Amino acid sequence: MARRLAIVLILASALLGAGAAWGSGDEDRKRAVDEQISRVRERIAAVDAREGVLTSEISRITAKIRARQNDVDAASSRLGRLEHELALYERRLAALSELQRLQTRRLDLLRAQHALADRRLNERIVAIYEADDPGALEVVLASSSFAEVLDQLDYLSEIGEQDLRIAAQVDAAKRDVRAARERTRRTKASVARARRVIAVRTREQRVQHERLLASRRALDAARAGKERTLSSIQQSEREYLHEVAGLEQASAELAARIRSAQEAAEAARRAQSAATAAAAAAAAAPEASDDGSGSDDGSGSSRPAEELPEEESASSYSTYATVSTSGLIWPVSGPVTSTFGWRWGRMHEGVDIAASSGTPIQAAAGGTVIYASWMGGFGNLVVVDHGGGLATAYAHMSSIGSSVGQAVGQGQTIGYIGCTGHCFGDHLHFEVRSGGSPVDPLGYL
Repeated sequence: MARRLAIVLILASALLGAGAAWGSGDEDRKRAVDEQISRVRERIAAVDAREGVLTSEISRITAKIRARQNDVDAASSRLGRLEHELALYERRLAALSELQRLQTRRLDLLRAQHALADRRLNERIVAIYEADDPGALEVVLASSSFAEVLDQLDYLSEIGEQDLRIAAQVDAAKRDVRAARERTRRTKASVARARRVIAVRTREQRVQHERLLASRRALDAARAGKERTLSSIQQSEREYLHEVAGLEQASAELAARIRSAQEAAEAARRAQSAATAAAAAAAAAPEASDDGSGSDDGSGSSRPAEELPEEESASSYSTYATVSTSGLIWPVSGPVTSTFGWRWGRMHEGVDIAASSGTPIQAAAGGTVIYASWMGGFGNLVVVDHGGGLATAYAHMSSIGSSVGQAVGQGQTIGYIGCTGHCFGDHLHFEVRSGGSPVDPLGYL
């Protein structure tokens, strides 16, 4: 009988070993891939952060582009006005120049007329001075008839009127020359002012043209910088997403193998339980035949503590909350700062519970620790298999308080709150996985 018991125990150990032998190789490969995924996700997070910074930079550049465009528009408008004003002043200058030419020519003609009238007047004065012209009395006395007297007097009157006209022409010519000279002077001053204005407007036009060119160059540079920045972000995002897709596929394949190993471990546990029961029955049969049926009365009280059911062994640990309908308790007391679901363009596969560093983390249910080590972005991580395809994960621990293969009871401390791996502030990242796939932990708590 003892030999049969030994054989049964050996077979049970072999079955259990087959489950456990799921092997460190697969677990190590998954751990390596998960660490790669964590590193890539950290890089993606860094790219996301950089993208946020660059998005702000792009917004700033866009605002700068708008400002540059406004500068270009303002400079173009100012340049257009200056060119229009310059054209008007150039036409006015041309008109003033033509007026100055005509007035100068007229002034020359008036001067010639004045000189001619002045010469005639001088000649007449000399002629009167040199001639011994008779007076009116002499003309009357020398005339032979009254008609001759009248003719001579008319002649003298015409000569006087001609002299007066010559004098008047000279005086008018003088006035015309003075007026023409003044008009010409004013026209010359207007031409000079117009030339000065044109020179100023030309300089302003040149400055505005240079500003316009500079604004356009700055606008082109800002647009090119924006395009380069966007292209860099998009290229980095494509590369990282492609890398993550490959690694997540590998992780999914290994997760399937883990599920298969969990099923094998569950089968091994059932086989061990059956083998233990068979061995106990086989060992009890000879004793029953020797001691009789009355020996069964005290057998229940002699069961060792390590064989107590999981529910009984867990009762010695304190819990943060009453057991939920699914059989789980909250692993730590604190507010939920991030829920299960899509966040920042990717899936957040658990809930984040805030707590101070060093706060004990309790197992949400009894089970076996199947992972207790560092895992990339999760930092210090503990995974507890509860059987039936259900497992819970506890990430970012400051320190781990359990080990692989250890049987833990519900409420037992398995680690402590921290901020290891990729995280922002002390908290617990808590996951529930059913059949290896993440599910919303709030549906189990």
